[in-house]
Amino acid sequence: MAISQMKKFQLSGYYPLRERVIDTMMSLGCVHIENARDEMKEEKSGSMLQPTPNSLSEIGIQTNDLEESLSQLEYIINFTASSLEGQKGLLAMLSPAELMMTSQEIENIRQKTDISQLYSQCLELENRMMGLQLEKSKKQDLLVELSPWQNLDAGLQNLQDMSMVTSQLIIAKKGVLPEIQKEISKLTTGFELQVIRKSNTMDYLFLLMLKEDASKILAILNHYGCKLIRFEGIAGKPAEVMRQIQVEISTIDEEYVSIKKECRNFTKNERDKALVLYDLVFENIQKGQIQAKFAHTREVFFIKGWIRAKDEIFIKREIEKISPELEIVTLPCLKDDCPPIALENNACVSPFEFVTTLYGRPHYREFDPTPFLAPFFVIFFGCCITDAGYGMILTAISLFILKKFKPTGGGARLVKMLLWCGISTIAIGAITGGWFGIEMSVLPQLFQKIVIINPIENPLDMLKLALGLGIIQIFTGITIKACSNIRDKMFLNVLLDQVSWLVFLIFLLPMGYSFILGGKVSPEIAAVAGKGASIMAIVLILTQGRANKGILGKLFGGVISLYNVVGYFGDVLSYARLLALGLATSAIAMTINGVAKMTTEIPYLGFVLAGLILIGGHTFNIVINTLSGFVHSSRLQFLEYFSKFFEGGGKEFQPFGRKNKYIYSSGA
Repeated sequence: MAISQMKKFQLSGYYPLRERVIDTMMSLGCVHIENARDEMKEEKSGSMLQPTPNSLSEIGIQTNDLEESLSQLEYIINFTASSLEGQKGLLAMLSPAELMMTSQEIENIRQKTDISQLYSQCLELENRMMGLQLEKSKKQDLLVELSPWQNLDAGLQNLQDMSMVTSQLIIAKKGVLPEIQKEISKLTTGFELQVIRKSNTMDYLFLLMLKEDASKILAILNHYGCKLIRFEGIAGKPAEVMRQIQVEISTIDEEYVSIKKECRNFTKNERDKALVLYDLVFENIQKGQIQAKFAHTREVFFIKGWIRAKDEIFIKREIEKISPELEIVTLPCLKDDCPPIALENNACVSPFEFVTTLYGRPHYREFDPTPFLAPFFVIFFGCCITDAGYGMILTAISLFILKKFKPTGGGARLVKMLLWCGISTIAIGAITGGWFGIEMSVLPQLFQKIVIINPIENPLDMLKLALGLGIIQIFTGITIKACSNIRDKMFLNVLLDQVSWLVFLIFLLPMGYSFILGGKVSPEIAAVAGKGASIMAIVLILTQGRANKGILGKLFGGVISLYNVVGYFGDVLSYARLLALGLATSAIAMTINGVAKMTTEIPYLGFVLAGLILIGGHTFNIVINTLSGFVHSSRLQFLEYFSKFFEGGGKEFQPFGRKNKYIYSSGA
């Protein structure tokens, strides 16, 4: 449970061997490669060659731009995901295809498949579907526009100017029709106004009028806010046109179904090829990026990087198989080196690397904080929720995700960490009497017997526990720093900076217990603690300013250092949030139960509403308090704990290797 020991790695050889070296290192996945251009100066005979990524044309795929090819393949994969049988939407994304193929099958796809052609076929299918959807949308909009006029017994093509008369479709606001008729009647008797349909807000009208009166009548209509309607390019009565449009929409639907079938066939026949090609193209992009870090002349190339010490023999053996002309050198880390960081922890602790890496990676010469934060994190998380029922649900969900979706990387660490936190929540919830917010008196006798602290009835006891945990963690952080200094043979710092502060803080504990928590401390203990604290304060005044110049500077620095006591007390009080969050979870759960109980008195629907309130309310409470528990438990690690010993600043160990997303070669 530590930071993996690293070694410098250097490899040089003839330039033509570089491709085989890249392939071997990619297969091994053990070498962290760094930019080596500054390691080799230009030769007098010529300048350094610029490495270029492999083009896919060398392996049978005709394309000039790897990034463009990758983008096209990603488009194909996303498009065909909607046509996967048995998996839709989010489920398809959570469970991406994992193809097991032989090397020969992969090679056949690589040589015989044209990415541009696949992309064009996919784009054509999507354009056809989008075109049909757009056409259907337009026809549906036209149906909506024609619907109020379906009782009109006249062809829409006839609504145009004739020699003596003209006609017009009108939409008028409800209630203005009598006024319109009255105003037009004053102007002329040569008109006919027919009501086609009435709605709650509008009247749909057909107007036939003399051409000589048209301009004046239209002015009247405009005055009353009427809307004039024209259906250009449409022939036939509205009802007939609507029936024809419905037939056309049915034809579009049939054609759309046919195209969807083509999409399913395309997915069945071509999707696996796209998945294979995606990984192959991405692999070639990786190779190009790595080659860009090589230093080389026209004759030789040079690679530098880092390997884990435990992989040294294995890596040398595999690379030496390529050619005896390759020279491999491994060197131990020097004091000024900053190697990348690979954390190595057992299965129980490794999930909590997720928390460590959120803050930052340790530098190479300090302790990995992960094993030291793991037990505190799960305990604090459990204290934030304090409900065994919620812990059981969180544990069950974590197990389901691990079994069903098999997450990897950071996602796997997060889910496994939540699994441990769920188990901790069950234990802490049981000893605090938390079971879905059910009142203690209602719980079975067995559950009541295992209760040690009831935070609802005795919050002060829970506060003492929270602050006690904080004191233990802070003292642990100081002790870890002392161990780090001992390892670095800084014994004076251990004595004056860690041991002296630990002793001083221990003497202050009785006073803190008395003043903050109102606890009773015997006079004898108080006297010893007071004298001890006074002596240690003098020691700190004399030693903490030792880095300053001059006697006055040293003494002034020592006096100022005593102000750190305020920081330590503030750190301890920060752990009171464990009590507050635990009480909040219990209070919300009990409120949900109380509201649900009241709704049961509602006739007929009471129990249904109660069930919905219980399910929805407790789901919300679990989600929000799981998030709060994670955030606040992490905060206690980052601010109160890590500040005592953790420096950070390390960079991640990122070995060059295959990162296949979809395919797995069986090697046959």
